[in-house]
Amino acid sequence: MRELSRIFIYLCFIIVLIPINLDASSNFCEDAIQTVEKKYNIPYKLLSAISLTETGRTIDGNFVSWPWSFNVSGKTVLFENKDNARKFLKEKIKKNLKNIDIGCMQINYKYHNKRFKNLDDILNPLSNVDWAAKYLKSLFSKYKSWNTAISRYHSSNPERMKNYLKKVHKNWNIERQKRKVSVFINKKNIKKDNISHLDFKSFYYKENKDKIDYFRQDFIKNRSI
Repeated sequence: MRELSRIFIYLCFIIVLIPINLDASSNFCEDAIQTVEKKYNIPYKLLSAISLTETGRTIDGNFVSWPWSFNVSGKTVLFENKDNARKFLKEKIKKNLKNIDIGCMQINYKYHNKRFKNLDDILNPLSNVDWAAKYLKSLFSKYKSWNTAISRYHSSNPERMKNYLKKVHKNWNIERQKRKVSVFINKKNIKKDNISHLDFKSFYYKENKDKIDYFRQDFIKNRSI
């Protein structure tokens, strides 16, 4: 609950003080995620949390997923638009460099390229997120745990899995609370600057007790993976 309190204070700061002035590209991943999340019945905002963990960057004070992102053999490369990103990707593939993580969900070309029609398809936010959702769902079906699925989405190395899961959960908590802050404000009919973080903490836990307890227990159970 102490963590919920810290996250809430951080969210209030964002909501009240930071103006929204985002580049259009910053919405591509999230728009695709909202569509795909419902299609495959993925837990609310889980794909967003993974995408932010994989490609998050700060634009105008907002931490957002970035669709024109690559990781080439461990090195992050970002582009401001799709044309430059496509050109870069084509050049790397021509040089037979295949260990490249691509787009919103950082799909690895070496292992997943056959799931896409062409390079434009794997770079496209909607198809990129769609395959990520299918892959994540297949991991969940195999291991019967969302936490294990999240971890193995990134790696099979135990230490990297553990660290990655912590990062995703941090972003996931923040993303889910964005909506809860709005619900809390509307229900209480109060101004944002008059919110008591203790009141919200109690409200949030009460509204999501089953989910919070489930993932907390699952996290503890799988922390040694």
